[in-house]
Amino acid sequence: MNKHSKPMKIVCLGDSLTKGYKLKKGEDWVSIVAAQHTSEWINHGILGDTSTGLVARLEKDFFSHHPNQGIFMAGTNDFIYGVPASVVKSNMACIVHHCRHHKIKARLGVPILIQPEEAAKHWGASINFQEVNRQLMAFRLWLYQFQEQFSCEIIDFQEAFLLASKSIHPDQLYSDGLHPTKLGNQIMSEILLL
Repeated sequence: MNKHSKPMKIVCLGDSLTKGYKLKKGEDWVSIVAAQHTSEWINHGILGDTSTGLVARLEKDFFSHHPNQGIFMAGTNDFIYGVPASVVKSNMACIVHHCRHHKIKARLGVPILIQPEEAAKHWGASINFQEVNRQLMAFRLWLYQFQEQFSCEIIDFQEAFLLASKSIHPDQLYSDGLHPTKLGNQIMSEILLL
C-alpha cells in the first residue's frame, strides 16, 4: 500500500457470534483480526439479530461506511426462532447481490454449531438445539453451493470449531453451549489470519 492509498475497510455484520458475547473489549474475533491488520475493521454485530435484521441494516450499518469488503454471518437465531431455511437463504443471497451491485466483495461466515445439552441449561430446554444444529449443517452445505454459483467467499467457522473440538474440550470453546469463549474467538480469527 502506498502512502496515498486508503487502507482497506471491512465491515462485519452479524449477530452475537460476530459481536462477541460476555467478552472483554478486544476479545471478539473481529477485534483479534483487526489488531493484526493494517485494514480498518468495523464490528456491527448485534445480539439476537437474524438474517432479516442484516438485510434491514444494510444501508445504515454497512453501505454507509463505504467498505471494500463485507463479512456477513447469520442463521443461528433464525433457526432458534423457527424461521424457515428458505427465508435465511433468500436473505443471505439478497445481501450478496446488493454487494455485487455496489462492487463490494461479500464474504459469508458459516455459523458454528451448538452444544445442545449445555445450551439448554442456559437458554431453555424448550428449544430443540439438536434440530437447530441439523439446520446449521444443512445451511453450511447450501452456502458452499451458493459460493460455487455466485463466486462469493465462504469463511467456515463451523469447520474450524469442529476441528478444534477434536483436541480442545467444548467447555473451553463455548461459554454457554452457544457462544464462543475468548479461545473460541481466537480460533475463529485464525481462519482470517491464514
